[in-house]
Amino acid sequence: MEYFFAHLGFTPKRLISDFDTKLIGGKARDYLNSLRIYVNAALAYRQDRNSLVERHWQTLTMMARNWLASAELPASFWFYAVCRVAEVCNYFPIQSVNGIWSTPFELAYQQKPDLCVLFKMFSLAVVRWEGVGNSQLGKFEPQSIPAITVGRCPNSTGLQFYNPVNGTFLSSIDYKLQNNVTRGTFFGLKYQPNVFSYRLD
Repeated sequence: MEYFFAHLGFTPKRLISDFDTKLIGGKARDYLNSLRIYVNAALAYRQDRNSLVERHWQTLTMMARNWLASAELPASFWFYAVCRVAEVCNYFPIQSVNGIWSTPFELAYQQKPDLCVLFKMFSLAVVRWEGVGNSQLGKFEPQSIPAITVGRCPNSTGLQFYNPVNGTFLSSIDYKLQNNVTRGTFFGLKYQPNVFSYRLD
């Protein structure tokens, strides 16, 4: 929660949640109470009564499933899909209580979102790299590696990539996206059609 508020840049006055004891009970609740944050939670076993949160969660999961199905990636990429969907949903236009149209991003940060940061999630990318550890690559060695785009880098202005071959993550601003290649097939990852019902590409 501290990391979330630091990333947000301010402390909210109200949180809307389902009946999650990890958020509305224990140390988390004590922390929220100390900041005078009101938590509006649904009744136990009646999450459907909190329609705003449930509708938003359905949108998140549907978009995440579609991205994974489109890329033919396994469920192990689910976390990155949901994280990115949450960021993209903050760019969706909404109408505030006073009738003014805006976006969650603009309401939180008091500035319009930069649409230049949008990219196709789980794209196959060719990422430039110059060495392994302390050793530099030679002139005739490959200067780039293929990887899967898994989101924006939290510590820089670049994108974050995952290399399934050696299981490593890397961040870079020097890359080229290859959107016409199915990522799962390229790396030989096993697609799970029983989890994701349909494709988009």
